[in-house]
Amino acid sequence: MPSLGLHLAITNEYLKLNNNENKDEFIKGTIDVDLAADPSKSHYSIITNANNVVEILKNKVSLKDFKQHNVVNSSYEKGYFLHLLSDYYFNTQFFEKRYLNSFTIINFKELLYKNYSYINEHLKEKFKIVFPDTIKMYDITNVGKSDMLPLNKIDAYISKMANLNLEKEYKKI
Repeated sequence: MPSLGLHLAITNEYLKLNNNENKDEFIKGTIDVDLAADPSKSHYSIITNANNVVEILKNKVSLKDFKQHNVVNSSYEKGYFLHLLSDYYFNTQFFEKRYLNSFTIINFKELLYKNYSYINEHLKEKFKIVFPDTIKMYDITNVGKSDMLPLNKIDAYISKMANLNLEKEYKKI
């Protein structure tokens, strides 16, 4: 569950490497996932009774369910798919399991979203992100240092996501 700022940074970097995509459609696909009326449907979430953060995050995105219902051909579909991949990898690989399980899901989300506000300025400067008018309300920047989201780790994650081969990722599912 990366922030929209992180998704925009990943998208900008991906589009630099894949300039054959329709930029506006790709960005729209990336953003629409989080703007859907029912995020559990747009993310193909698996409903679970799990109460630990690791299990809850693991089930936030089902790439298999996405693949059963979608092909990834257009720039819009690729942006949507990159968003889901970014969420999946963030939810399952960014944090240590032991760290995640020290939180309730509510505490984790509160701390995570507070920390997103600390990294937005970095994302704007380094990755030249611009929040489109449709999501300006999510452009929240606070002064502070994020211990939860170290900038070097964020930058490495953005690079990893931007360098994904979407066709290969789709076939792997």
